[in-house]
Amino acid sequence: MEKVDAEVAGNWVENTGATLGPGILNLVCRDRVLRLLYTYQDLNATESEHIEATDLFEHKVKLKEGIEPWIRSNQKRWLVGQEYWLQKTDREGLRRGMYDGTIFTNSKLSSWNAQPVLVLKDKIDPGPRDEMRVTFNYRDIEENLLGFFLELM
Repeated sequence: MEKVDAEVAGNWVENTGATLGPGILNLVCRDRVLRLLYTYQDLNATESEHIEATDLFEHKVKLKEGIEPWIRSNQKRWLVGQEYWLQKTDREGLRRGMYDGTIFTNSKLSSWNAQPVLVLKDKIDPGPRDEMRVTFNYRDIEENLLGFFLELM
């Protein structure tokens, strides 16, 4: 994630009409929150129903007991642009703690294989070098849903 100037993020928030609540303690926290919001400016959603599934990441899946692993064959080759975004997203996710290595977390390789799917962020006017979003296919994984949720907006 590239570092965004606090002034640019502040101008973007003012133009969108968003307001920050009283829970922000000082200017440093305010700038960090503004920069975080600015990184998700492509969401443009006012309700959680309007947010595409590809904009949300789920860090850990709480599997139901007795679910058998689902395995799909690996993709042999990626296009150059796809490989770049896949590696970039992986590196950033590992560096920021968004992903865990399976051996580090489970002391063994995972028997699950959910192949990554790359989706263009800009679906209206895509270009050959546009940023891609990494998603995973969880439709074959049965999980225990939590009893609470966190609203994003």
